Amino acid sequence: MNKIETFFLEIREDKTSNYILNCLNHILLPLFFLSRFVFLLPFFVFHNFYLPLFSLVLIDNHLNSQYKEGDNISDIIDDVKKCHTYTKLSMRLSDAAEVYNRIDAFDEKEINELREALDKVEDTLSSTNQQEFKLKTAEEWGNSYNEEFERRKDGKIYKFFDKVLDNMIVEGPTPGGGGLITASTGMGKSAYCLNMINNFINNDIPCLYFTMEMSEINTYDRLMAIRTKIPFKNFINIQNTEDFESLKQTIKEEQEKLKKNKNFRVCENPSMSLKDLENYIKKFQQEMGQKYCIVIIDLITMIKEFSSVDKGSLANSIEIAINKLNAMSKTLGFHYIGVAQLNRTVEQDKVIDIKDIQKLRPTRAAIKNSGALLERPRYSISLFRPYYYAETYLNPEDYEDMEKVGAAILKEFSDRKDNQMHIAYGTMINEIKEVSRSYKEARMA
Repeated sequence: MNKIETFFLEIREDKTSNYILNCLNHILLPLFFLSRFVFLLPFFVFHNFYLPLFSLVLIDNHLNSQYKEGDNISDIIDDVKKCHTYTKLSMRLSDAAEVYNRIDAFDEKEINELREALDKVEDTLSSTNQQEFKLKTAEEWGNSYNEEFERRKDGKIYKFFDKVLDNMIVEGPTPGGGGLITASTGMGKSAYCLNMINNFINNDIPCLYFTMEMSEINTYDRLMAIRTKIPFKNFINIQNTEDFESLKQTIKEEQEKLKKNKNFRVCENPSMSLKDLENYIKKFQQEMGQKYCIVIIDLITMIKEFSSVDKGSLANSIEIAINKLNAMSKTLGFHYIGVAQLNRTVEQDKVIDIKDIQKLRPTRAAIKNSGALLERPRYSISLFRPYYYAETYLNPEDYEDMEKVGAAILKEFSDRKDNQMHIAYGTMINEIKEVSRSYKEARMA
């Protein structure tokens, strides 16, 4: 039995001592240990109302029996901190059991009370794995950097597995931060996210996807379309029994592949709060046995704290919420990608001919509540598909050259061995006639 377990049992089995202290103050605690407990302090310091109660006599006896003069004070403090956690967990479990035993009607009030008690148990369990932030010397800071730098010897650590994104965002999806993907309605935000998620799945990167806007069935259709390279409409509008059976078999084959991936989760909760999000992430991390994961939230503004006004304006609420999310990512060690909507004002310009479409190209200012949402993310990506607007506003003969150029580029790349193509389909450089069909310039376009 180790020192911590011995200490914990002594505290649990003690029948004569009163548990007289919430927590030793962070400043007085080290001083108290250094004094080797020659005198008992005649007063008690409350750190907060939720930490476990300790007997100073037991702490004195334990430390004197387990440690000798000259032992590292940091080890002693770490021991007591862990005992704090063990005792705190015992109290939280006892409180949850008491709430459960009081339940009678199992109504909403009682369920919420039990949920709150269980959340405290979950928080205590999670606190043992959370990163501890402390003041570092220049040497300690350098040592932390050297550990991370050593991991780069085999190349970039954090990747999107997308050539365009990995070139644009040099550091990649690093833990402790995040970014935004924004677009107008119909630009394909969710499809873009699913392509990204599919890359993470194929490379076994831990990924958690919150599809708050689109249903999980619709999302699954689209993921299958991406993985099988079968058009999405074929999953919805099946023509005959033979096509149905063939598609069914293809879906089963993909599902067998997905079963082997244990590092992916999806959730459809449309009324999630930041606390719910935190609990989902903690549970996912515990199941994986590691902290780092990528969390994609579609749409981020559907999280309760991003859409409700407590004090002040909605922009102020969003700013507070994005700061909380960013702090959470640092504490838990995940990378978040939020999906957000652009303002409708982007589409107010009239589109008469193909050149007018460029007026609709979005800027950062077009993001709804951009000042608040962009407060913390390290990058922001806006999606823009000119072809969508051409179909919406123009006659087919007005944009037929778009299809011709797109087909020419696809043909030029069709013999690529790596089968990795990134085509800005429908993008115009000045006028459509100026786009070269040469291999080199097609790649640049």
